[in-house]
Amino acid sequence: MLAPHHFTPLRLAVLVLLGVLLATGAAVAFDYDGTPTYGTISLEMGFPEDPTSVVLDAGGTTSISTVPGVSGRYGYGHAEAPDVVLDYQTHGGLPLRLYVEAQSPTSLLVRSPNGDWRATRSSATGITYTSPASGRYAIWVGAMEPDTYPQATLHISEYLEAAAAAQRAPSPRVAQPAPAQDDCAIDGLPILGRNEWAHFPAHDLTLSALIDSGATTSSLSAIDIQTFRRGGDDWVRFRVPHRQGGHRGAVNSNDDIRYTQLEGRVVRVTTVRTSTGSQRRHVIRLPVLVGPIEYEAEFNLTDRRHMTYPVLIGRELLNHRALINSAEVKTYPRP
Repeated sequence: MLAPHHFTPLRLAVLVLLGVLLATGAAVAFDYDGTPTYGTISLEMGFPEDPTSVVLDAGGTTSISTVPGVSGRYGYGHAEAPDVVLDYQTHGGLPLRLYVEAQSPTSLLVRSPNGDWRATRSSATGITYTSPASGRYAIWVGAMEPDTYPQATLHISEYLEAAAAAQRAPSPRVAQPAPAQDDCAIDGLPILGRNEWAHFPAHDLTLSALIDSGATTSSLSAIDIQTFRRGGDDWVRFRVPHRQGGHRGAVNSNDDIRYTQLEGRVVRVTTVRTSTGSQRRHVIRLPVLVGPIEYEAEFNLTDRRHMTYPVLIGRELLNHRALINSAEVKTYPRP
């Protein structure tokens, strides 16, 4: 038995805090350093068997939403260890895509060598790293209900079109063309209207977006931008102001305003010319779904509350992936 003097106010506060964390489950973490259940795959850029595939049982008992920076419902996985570890070596120039085929709804959670976490319910379209880093990728395939274990196949590819068939298949978060739009494509490229829905699967956020081929980089409305360090990299934390339901229209004090907090690793800081001069803006990468296209696009962050659309989609995402019909709007349904 401990003597009374051992229970200082500081010790008591620590014990109470630990009790709260354990009671709420906030202390639960997905162990990315654990021994993978289905093994480690070592691949070097240009690997001949593309895609390389692993058959596994998805799911687990721990909510994926316990991962720091992941908000929304992404199902359940094994917290004790990754399902698969990918040891990937790149020389630059090729993307890296991870996607899943399964009969039941699944999700995908990945921790990259840079230490950032990404999750998507659009596991059939998956997660794409346009400029992947060399190193260890810890991968989990989740199930949408706890303690269920549907069979799934994880695919690893450097070919962006390798998952094209999976992209066209029905998925819980992959938008499908309306029946009247079945033939709305030219040479296999979907035709987008002048505005579409932009869905950010890692944050379960859907916003109305302007499709603008005149802009190089996409843009996202951001306020209260705070910079911080994580894993040796520069990160930003910010709030996205938007109208209820993510609908178009300038945001002002009379609107029913919503705020969604996001985080992202800073790719670079760029200078953007505007009608009033120039601005320095942080640029981050975010997975985004626009029509049938899911892509990890670059977004510069700026306050767009006075503009009609909280999101602008630029050429970096559109090039070789879509055509635009400026006479149409919302040619694809809301995800």
